[in-house]
Amino acid sequence: MALLLSTSPLAHSAPPSDEIPGLLAALREGPEGRRNRAAQRLYHLQDPRGNSAVIALAGANEPALKAIGLRALAIVKPPGATRLVRSALHSGKLPVLLAAIDAAGMLALADTARRLRQLLRHANPICRSSALRALGRLGRAGLSGVRQALRSPDLEQRLAAVTILGSINGKGARSLLRRTARRAGPRESLVAARALLAHNDIYGYRTVSRLLRQSDKEIRLQAISLLVEHRQDPAARRLLQRSARHADPDVSRLAADALASVERPK
Repeated sequence: MALLLSTSPLAHSAPPSDEIPGLLAALREGPEGRRNRAAQRLYHLQDPRGNSAVIALAGANEPALKAIGLRALAIVKPPGATRLVRSALHSGKLPVLLAAIDAAGMLALADTARRLRQLLRHANPICRSSALRALGRLGRAGLSGVRQALRSPDLEQRLAAVTILGSINGKGARSLLRRTARRAGPRESLVAARALLAHNDIYGYRTVSRLLRQSDKEIRLQAISLLVEHRQDPAARRLLQRSARHADPDVSRLAADALASVERPK
């Protein structure tokens, strides 16, 4: 699991002289939560001793230690961190490779997009999903990789790609999300509709309306459930009113119940 990226501003106060050794020990040997807190503290302290130690850890021969160091690099951000991460993206050791993928995403290294796209075809499914998440963190630079994942023969990767696409800002991502909602299979379209509605995009309702005409009952029920979640929205209520007359009694019942809950006096 990747270490969490700090969003706190830098603290430039001088650290106590005895704090760094304990933090480095925690980073090397502690449980994940303690390692994460140690890396966050090293980031705030901006002590050269911490920087050099994290770089040394990322250069270790032992894969487990190297992986810890690579993830710490993405938080501490010492000089030379990006070079080490780029190099580790070609490692043959899976723990190291996974850590490098996480670090590339956390550091938003746009120039790693090509390598991350290659890793979408890696034999290991965790590696593939990690690469896809990292591409999502690259924003526009990772969009071509997300588009590649949308064409994957693996349904799970396609669904994950649609979810990640919804988290990328910009017209290019939104356009691709709409196209996915319109052209992809029903499961991908449903995920796309959810993302579009989260962005207050009316095309999400058009997609739901189409999915309510699907022959697959599970898809119909998930589509109406999505409308129920947005029942406070006038556009959703209009579709619920139409759905209350749906030929599927389960769909019509859910729509009617949702409308009743909105109209019921408080």
